[in-house]
Amino acid sequence: MNDRIQLVINDGIADVRLARPTKLNALDPAMFKAIAEAVAMAIAREITSRSPDAIRAAKRLLNLGTAIDAAALLAAETAVQQRLIGSANQVEAVSQSRESLAPLRGPSTGGRLKPEPSAIRQISKGAR
Repeated sequence: MNDRIQLVINDGIADVRLARPTKLNALDPAMFKAIAEAVAMAIAREITSRSPDAIRAAKRLLNLGTAIDAAALLAAETAVQQRLIGSANQVEAVSQSRESLAPLRGPSTGGRLKPEPSAIRQISKGAR
């Protein structure tokens, strides 16, 4: 990223700040490139935080999308989800995601709600 562009992506929303006041924040080719690179890196970080099996399966389903009808695609997606839920990679990705989340606050008590790591395993075992 360059010093004229600040990009922060939070909860899927990109906040792009331009720092080129002498040119009234006009975009030039270098700034367009910096924005594209920053977005690409943010997307790459998001993808790499997911289960590799889920990413692979999603790519296969996307490729199937033009080759089969909607009912067959839905059946394929259902089969993939059943195979992925509870797999070691999925449980690990969910655990890592939960650990990186900011602590939640209860609406009425103002206290912190502690996530229970065993809940992921229980949900995963029940889905098999």
